[in-house]
Amino acid sequence: MSPRSTVHTAAQSEPPPPSGREARRKQKTGKAERERHAARPLSARGRRARAEIEHAALELFAKKGYFRTTVEDIAKAAGRSNAAFYQYFANREQLLMSLSDQFAREVPARAGTTVIRPQSANDWPFFLAAAQAYWDSCVANRGGMVAGFSIRNCR
Repeated sequence: MSPRSTVHTAAQSEPPPPSGREARRKQKTGKAERERHAARPLSARGRRARAEIEHAALELFAKKGYFRTTVEDIAKAAGRSNAAFYQYFANREQLLMSLSDQFAREVPARAGTTVIRPQSANDWPFFLAAAQAYWDSCVANRGGMVAGFSIRNCR
């Protein structure tokens, strides 16, 4: 093999992996895209489709766990395509964060208050109502709870 052919072969090899700066730029771009993705206002049809995807995910996370549930599984259970999933969520982790945010808003709503704060340390009716609201929310969102605990225990 001549030196000329060696140079030609080296020019066709795979490009080097991105540098630290390039990798950080790509990571920031992904974050900006996810934020822009979540900011779009939804029509009534879009809200219904997103709710169906979230409901399907909760059911699958409860049955199979977070790590064994794929985007394809969620889309199929919701009667949607993978592309429909990605219209509403950038990835499975963003879906889980959305479910977690809903849970955090749901507990005070179930307790009949906007802020969970007792009047005093002896406010037993409040503590019982808050505990019941938390329990009811956990039961209603068991798939999200399973997924959240799975991720936390694996890190």
